[in-house]
Formats: sequence, C-alpha cells, structure tokens
Amino acid sequence: MASLRVPATMRRDTGGRTTVVADGATLAQALEAVTRECPALTARLFDTSGQLQRYVAVFINDCDIRSLDGLATPLRETDEVQIISAIAGG
Repeated sequence: MASLRVPATMRRDTGGRTTVVADGATLAQALEAVTRECPALTARLFDTSGQLQRYVAVFINDCDIRSLDGLATPLRETDEVQIISAIAGG
C-alpha cells in the first residue's frame, strides 16, 4: 500500500488526516481507493472527464507523474505519493 500525503487545503476532506494509505497497482487505482474512502476528494482531484484537475500536481517519490506514466504509473508498497494543490490569491 502506498502512502499519499494530502495537502492542507484538502485535509478537511480526509477527516484531518495528513496521510492516507491506499492500495492499488497504479496511481489511478490508489487514487480511486482514496476517493472511495473520502468521496469529497473526487471533485477536488479530478475533472468531469476523469483527468486530474489542472491545478493538482502529483509526485511519486519526488518525481512529477507528468514525467512518468501519469495516472498509469505503477506503484510499489514503499512509494510515497504527494498531492500538491495550487493556491491562488492576490
């Protein structure tokens, strides 16, 4: 099971947890498992076509998934996934 670090802006959707453990052979499967457990995260992570929101970046062991296989990136039990949500302000 991979460990997913949740940004502060999404922690209310995980009951305040900073880390969520998710089972899945790929990043997509792990994120699907997390959104089943924490349904409020679905709209915050994914757009209506099932792709990551454009303001959400995901890193696996400090590597941006855009330089890997995106949502199809395989996960190992020891992988750490970090979700980063852009914050806008003025």
